[in-house]
Amino acid sequence: MPISDLCARKLSCVESDATLQYAAHLMKKNHVGGLVVVESAGKTKPLGVLTDRDIVLSVVAENRPLNTRVNEVMSRDIVTVGKDRGIASVVDKMESN
Repeated sequence: MPISDLCARKLSCVESDATLQYAAHLMKKNHVGGLVVVESAGKTKPLGVLTDRDIVLSVVAENRPLNTRVNEVMSRDIVTVGKDRGIASVVDKMESN
């Protein structure tokens, strides 16, 4: 079974220069725990990923302001796979990364 059978078709994205407060608002609005970070609206190349955990660890635990920019705390080392890859292959890639 290809991984595309399990994936959401619509991604929730945030611009890299948005604030973490805005990113948290998007997560709540879209009922997701993570966002794909892009350069600007309309550009689909992912620059990174931001999770709700990233916000908690960077804002709450480090007492940073809510206007901290997404690009200051996002994960930059993202790993991608093609939509036709099998589930086992994707799991293997996740484990190795």
